[in-house]
Amino acid sequence: MRQLTVFELVIILTLGSAAGDMGFYKDVGVLPAVLTIISIILFYKLVTWLLIKSDKFERLVEGHPVTIIRDGRYTEEVVKNENISFDEFFMELRLSGIEHLGQVKYAILEVNGDVSVFKNLLKKLNRACIFYLTK
Repeated sequence: MRQLTVFELVIILTLGSAAGDMGFYKDVGVLPAVLTIISIILFYKLVTWLLIKSDKFERLVEGHPVTIIRDGRYTEEVVKNENISFDEFFMELRLSGIEHLGQVKYAILEVNGDVSVFKNLLKKLNRACIFYLTK
């Protein structure tokens, strides 16, 4: 199950607000609320169609993946921006079985907030070969 994007969350909140206005306020009629909901749905369909058709528009609305770690070291982009919760990031690394940053070939913060971790298998392989050769 994937997480909602910021755009989808805004659409859901806007739809809920439009539907709720009809129930909470007596002076808001059914027709204006229904027209608002239809307009929001059409806007959502238009934006999702544009997301499929245009890579530039997709990057503008959804963002792009950010490489956090490359070859066991933080990337320059992360150090400059520092807009990442390092506690959550290290939790994601621990859940992926990472004990130290040297085990990470790449760690990428995806547009949906997940962290993709690619382990540095070469270092693990070298340790296994050394262990085998010393036996």
